[in-house]
Formats: sequence, structure tokens, C-alpha cells
Amino acid sequence: MLNKKTIEISTMNLRGYDVPTMAPKGGPVRCKMCGKPVTVWGGNSPARAVHTVLPNQPSAYVHAGCCWWDGVEGRQRGYHAPEVDFEGEEFHPVRGKAAKDGILFSFELEAWNQATAAQMVKWGAGYGMIATRDGTVGTEWHMPSRVSLAGFKEFLQGFSAENDLSDVHCGAHIHVSFPAERFSRDDSQYYGMQNAVGTLAACKNTLFDGLRRDIAASDKAAEAIWGRQMAGYARDTMWLEHGAWLNLDTRDYQTIEWRLPHFVNAAQYLWCVAMVKEFTLELMKFLDDEQDAEKTGKKLRKIYRKYAQGKGNAQRPERNDDKDLRAYRETWEQVAEVLPIKF
Repeated sequence: MLNKKTIEISTMNLRGYDVPTMAPKGGPVRCKMCGKPVTVWGGNSPARAVHTVLPNQPSAYVHAGCCWWDGVEGRQRGYHAPEVDFEGEEFHPVRGKAAKDGILFSFELEAWNQATAAQMVKWGAGYGMIATRDGTVGTEWHMPSRVSLAGFKEFLQGFSAENDLSDVHCGAHIHVSFPAERFSRDDSQYYGMQNAVGTLAACKNTLFDGLRRDIAASDKAAEAIWGRQMAGYARDTMWLEHGAWLNLDTRDYQTIEWRLPHFVNAAQYLWCVAMVKEFTLELMKFLDDEQDAEKTGKKLRKIYRKYAQGKGNAQRPERNDDKDLRAYRETWEQVAEVLPIKF
């Protein structure tokens, strides 16, 4: 839950913005969202500056027209779609150096809160996130897409001080997409991704039911890697649609949506993202006919069991702080008895 005290900022009033009236000392600044220079210091123009100050983030400026759209409730956009800046020009808010596999991943943060929509938009802008509308909670945030785990790790470290994000009411869903033009007759990424997800949905029982049963078999394992057990809006079901632990009914935004993840701390969530990326690589092999659905389903289960025991690639000691590993070591040992890697 995001309480009002957490995100109430002195320069907050989105309708008029209570915007800064003069440039900061030290030279020109650039918008944290679109990267263009910020040059307007007052008035009602979409180009006007908005100053965001969060306790655990550097002071930043954004254009009023870049952090919200269509009123204070934010804008509605596809999760990995191009953004539109204050001048109406498209830009793709991807961060990080592209990996060879071309996988894009980001999170969608939903939270019950006690703040106004205006405060929530500005709080998200402080992290470079885009506010948008959501039918469940009203306002949600989309993190700019990442193409590397290193970029994702840097982004998540800022959230470690946001204790309210670990409340049980907060969901941090992971959205994944990948180059899919080859699955479309007209080389369209939009329809290619739609067709790819449709193929996964057609084979969902073989691909995902074993993984679902493994998740349900150990609450400790689920909490250690996903951050929580199955919940009301991440249900234990094989109807893989909105409200399930995994959503493949994503025709409107062309991603695979893992709805179970919950942010507890930066280390746990990064492990979860790394695991989901390994899932995605196996699903891409299936889509390219390199392996059948049965073999792919078994590989997903093996990857999950490794991460549930602290033996995943991203959990290796040389990649982590020892304090993060110590915090989960006892749980991992208990999980090993319930979900052995060999099955």
C-alpha cells in the first residue's frame, strides 16, 4: 500500500503542477522520461517543468506532458509500446544495452493507496515510470522496458527503500515480449507476438500445468522466489487469463504477463525476473520447433525448482551480496525436501 505520507511532495498539484518557476543552478537539465531538454519554467504548456524529489532518488525534472496524459489519471498504453512525449513525438522508453535474444521485460506496478491520482503520477515520474489507467485499482505505473538484467537491477535498487511496496496489496506483474515478426505473415511484431502467445495458450496444459502444480506444492518456495503465494488476482487456475497467476489472454498488449510476482526486495525480485527470462528462452525454443511442448514444460519446472532452492544462475554467490543469500538460505534448504530438482 502506498500511503499519502510516502509520496506527498511539496511541489505537488498536478492540475496546476505547482511547477518550478526558474531553472536550477548548474546548467541545463533533461527530462527523465523523454531525455529532451527542459526549458519552460511555468505556465500551462505540456513542455513545462515538473520537479520530482523522492527520499531515495536523485532530484529529477520531467515535462508535464511526458508523465501523464488524458487528465490526472494518466495515460493508457501498451506495456512495451512506444511512448508519446510532450511534443507528440514517439519514443521507445527502453533502457539498457540490448541482449542478443531481443527479450524485453518490464513490470506493471499496481497498488492500493491513500494518495490522489496527481500525487501518484508524480511519484511514478520520480522513478521514470509512466502512469496509466487500470480497471482494477484506478492508477498503475509502467516501468520503461529493460533489455538486460543489469538495467533492471539498477532500477530496482531505488525501490528497496520503498517499504510500502512490500504490502500484500501491491502487485508487480512482469511483462515479457520478444522478437516475433517471424510468426506474422506481414512481418509485424504486433501480430507476431499475438500469434506467438496464442500458440502458447493452445498448448497451455502441457507447457504450464506442471509448473503451476510445483508453485502450489510449496508456499515457502513461492514466497521465496515469487514474493507471495497464489492470490485473488493471481489465482491458482489453468484458465490463463486476467486474474490468473499467468495471463496469456493479452491480445490488447502482446506480452506474456506473469501476474504472480510481488516485490519484497530488490534481490528477490531480480531473481524472479531472471527466472522468467530463462522461462522465456525455453518458450522461444518451443515456438521455433526446437523442442516439443512436453520437453519445454519439464524444463520450466526444472528452472523453477532450481530458483526455489537458491541454485538459479542469477543466485550464484559471485552475483549477489552475502546478506541477501543468508536471508533465504534456511528457506531454500527446506524447499529442497519438497521440490527436488530431479523429478
